Amino acid sequence: LARDAALPENMNVAFQAELKDVGPLLRVAWPWLRVAGKARLSGGYDYAAREIRLEAEADTLAVGDLRLRAPGLSLAGRGKQMRCVCRADEMAWAGIGAIYNVRDVMRVGWNRCDNDLSWSNWHERSYCGTLSASLRLLEYNGRHMAQVNVYPGVIVLADSVWNVERSVVLWEDKNLFVNNFEIRRGEQCFRLRGRLGDNERDVLALAFDRFDLAEFDALLSDKRLGLFGSIDGSVSLRDFYGDRLVYADVCVDDWGLARDTLGTLRMSSYWDAPSKALRIGLENTMDGRVPIALSGLYKPSADSLDARLRLSAIGVEHVAAYFPDVTRGGKGSFSGDLRLVRHAGEAAVDGALRLDSVSLFLSALNTAFTVDDTLVVRGNRLLLDGLRVLDAEGRR
Repeated sequence: LARDAALPENMNVAFQAELKDVGPLLRVAWPWLRVAGKARLSGGYDYAAREIRLEAEADTLAVGDLRLRAPGLSLAGRGKQMRCVCRADEMAWAGIGAIYNVRDVMRVGWNRCDNDLSWSNWHERSYCGTLSASLRLLEYNGRHMAQVNVYPGVIVLADSVWNVERSVVLWEDKNLFVNNFEIRRGEQCFRLRGRLGDNERDVLALAFDRFDLAEFDALLSDKRLGLFGSIDGSVSLRDFYGDRLVYADVCVDDWGLARDTLGTLRMSSYWDAPSKALRIGLENTMDGRVPIALSGLYKPSADSLDARLRLSAIGVEHVAAYFPDVTRGGKGSFSGDLRLVRHAGEAAVDGALRLDSVSLFLSALNTAFTVDDTLVVRGNRLLLDGLRVLDAEGRR
């Protein structure tokens, strides 16, 4: 049996523990948590200061796709106040990127939490920043809400300085209100404002003004995709708790990957009243022609999609360049006309792909193959019956 009891006068408590090989235990108790190497815990209670302390360190800590190298935590609390400092040499997200020398300071009080985050990357170019925000839990005439105040901050990406403007976010029950969240650098700007709620007229809008993708490439991927392009336009979300309609009018000008300019990409969606559906469209223009175009209808009442994808004379060499481990170059082009249908959670693809004198050198087989034929796609299946594939000597 256990019971609450006060500590004797002037009594301090301290503990220290070093954990080794806790992986098997964590896999059973918390499979989403992984600790590699050693972990150390220490803490105690200071009677004179009326303060509880906790310290924790580890070589590597992973929570899902989030990985921390040399993480540490320092926590101290007394009465209705607590201060927590989290730090890590590296914080990485699988497949996205990483930031370094991370430090987060959180101060918790009665119905209040203040947070300051900073990081700095030491590379050829600077990636660092400082962000601050505070959370308030409010009550007004029997209504309970949370208010987040975002304070002015700075983010440095590839030596480019971006300013985070002051903004406010309110959350009450199912309603979310964003008052002008904005990140700006000169004429480049990213803005989020509006409301999400149970009213079908509520709109949350995301806007881009001359937003340069190149400056965010290193943050998006450790592999440096070489992504570039300038985004202009807006995306808005309406009727979030109903049909969740997405209205878009976005243009990505002179976009590309790895110094390979792929043209201008336009994306749009709007409500088509006669068909009671959201009409969607995507079109990529390159050198005066349209190699990729997608158009179709999405009916929210049935959660169904009927779209058509058209491919026109796409050079194989452009596609092969992104798979250097599979192929060493390619020739020819391919075109296609595919229908994509989704209904009641089931999706199907039908159509045809025309391979026009396509030649690929496959690294695994150390030889080249040529195809000049049509591939049929039926019910998500690629039909290869009768397909003419020739080797380097012209044999089938």
